[in-house]
Amino acid sequence: MRGWYKSIHRHPKWPFLGISNGAHKLTEDEVISIRHQVDTMSQRSVAKLYDISQKQVWKIVHRINWPHLMENKCLTQLLL
Repeated sequence: MRGWYKSIHRHPKWPFLGISNGAHKLTEDEVISIRHQVDTMSQRSVAKLYDISQKQVWKIVHRINWPHLMENKCLTQLLL
């Protein structure tokens, strides 16, 4: 959470998080399902399913990538 947190405070109009980032390869629903699939599958096999690296899966699970995303969509609607 180091990088995106600093960038939001330095450049408040620049925080292209998640699908607003043009370089995204996954959707928010896919990220949520990755976090749940890792409970029953290895990170390597999940990475092959989504055509990403195992390191990216690790970063998603540990909330380094996609840290703003909450599992419960009802909570995100309440926060908005």
